[in-house]
Amino acid sequence: MARLQAVELTTALCRTCGETKSREEFHKRNNRPIGIANQCKTCVAEYQQNWRYQSRYGISLKVVEDMKKEQKGLCYICGDDGGKRGLMLDHTHETNEIRKLLCKHCNWAIGHAREDTKVLKKMIDYIEEH
Repeated sequence: MARLQAVELTTALCRTCGETKSREEFHKRNNRPIGIANQCKTCVAEYQQNWRYQSRYGISLKVVEDMKKEQKGLCYICGDDGGKRGLMLDHTHETNEIRKLLCKHCNWAIGHAREDTKVLKKMIDYIEEH
């Protein structure tokens, strides 16, 4: 009787995108027969990001990607690309209504000013004065 020879798999098929990728492109899962997840890391990240936008704001990742294209990948206020962190989805904290994509500095400035236009105008006056 011939013995089965153990063969180490170097690639796997992602069940979501259908692409064959190296094992390093999948998360390890010891409870799975081949020891890795059945979705590649890229598809998992996209799924999680889409879920986050759906659950928080009721929009899809595609809507955010369309906004990014419309803004040419730049912050709506200062024109920065957002650096390593990328652009953030700005929204009103009262109604959760989506506004635009902003870099972290512009988004945080609005948040720290509590979205109060009087405070923001006073900040401008202060900078111009000093």
